[in-house]
Amino acid sequence: MINLKTYRDKPKSLGDLLNYATMIDNATLLNKDGSLTTGYSYISSDLSSAPLYERNALTNRMNRVLSQFGSNWTIHIDSFRTKVNNYPKVEESFFKDPITKQIDNNRRDYFKNQGNLYETQFTLFLTYILPSKVKSLLLSMSTDKKESEIDTHIKYFHDKLEEFENIFTSFFKIERLENYIQENSYKEKSIYSPTLSTINYYITGKNIL
Repeated sequence: MINLKTYRDKPKSLGDLLNYATMIDNATLLNKDGSLTTGYSYISSDLSSAPLYERNALTNRMNRVLSQFGSNWTIHIDSFRTKVNNYPKVEESFFKDPITKQIDNNRRDYFKNQGNLYETQFTLFLTYILPSKVKSLLLSMSTDKKESEIDTHIKYFHDKLEEFENIFTSFFKIERLENYIQENSYKEKSIYSPTLSTINYYITGKNIL
């Protein structure tokens, strides 16, 4: 039996099974198999109270749109619940008339007396898998040609994302999970990634959003 300790002294773990590799821009993941992934958060209308024909119509429209992407695309939709700790303060709210202000005050009182409350957040991840012919071609290319070919597919991926966003904004309120810079009380800046935070939550159950 070959002693593998020279090459690796730890058994395979969860990290080996996950396909994620690295972020190549502020919203795109490059995966170990060469595929590209971008995530979105979205808010839909209240489908639970919508009539059946309305839900069926929305389903048909979405299926028609997604079928245009072809077999090299996958879509993962999920949701998670987070605890709501605070209701917006009175001084942070503005209402044009006393009636809507009173409605909000009633909601605030209701919130404070309900104990633990949660809100549901919905996410959607689109993944583009390079065609097998392209993968084989990349292996035989020189470095310069390989980088050019990869850039072409990254551009194609981003073009399709724009197409997806333009269509789906008619269905839902949708927002790409893009990195942004946070500044703490000491004026120290750090990059925050909603994409990685969301994936971390789905894997570990630890919410760092």
